[in-house]
Amino acid sequence: MQLDDVSKVSVASCTFSIVGSFAIIITLLVFPKQLQKAGHKLLFILSCADLLTSISYLANVLTFKIHDCTILAAVDIYFPVASFLWTDCIGIFVFVSVARLRQLDRKAYISERTLFTWFHVVSWTIPVRTRVTLFHLSGVNFF
Repeated sequence: MQLDDVSKVSVASCTFSIVGSFAIIITLLVFPKQLQKAGHKLLFILSCADLLTSISYLANVLTFKIHDCTILAAVDIYFPVASFLWTDCIGIFVFVSVARLRQLDRKAYISERTLFTWFHVVSWTIPVRTRVTLFHLSGVNFF
């Protein structure tokens, strides 16, 4: 298989991203005590989403089969949106943490467990809705 220059750059970029995501995931799995910290949990989940995004992009560059296009398109929509939303969740978590430090009445804020539950619901379901909406509007029958 012959790759043009843009494809070579894409493969290199995806490979570096996969290596970086694996490094973070493996580091946090080797030291499981670190996963008890909320920030490290968020980093772990974001790294998983980024890993799957990079794998889908790499598969998209290296695969030229027609029957894979619909599946790759679905994955190429889902994981980048999920990764973006997890990045937003990290920003929200940092804001809530800083606001909580400045506030004396901590009962006014949502608990960390509830916050993480909402993060999971939002970050994993909105990409599904996005994907279904795009395929419905484009007329592609994915299901």
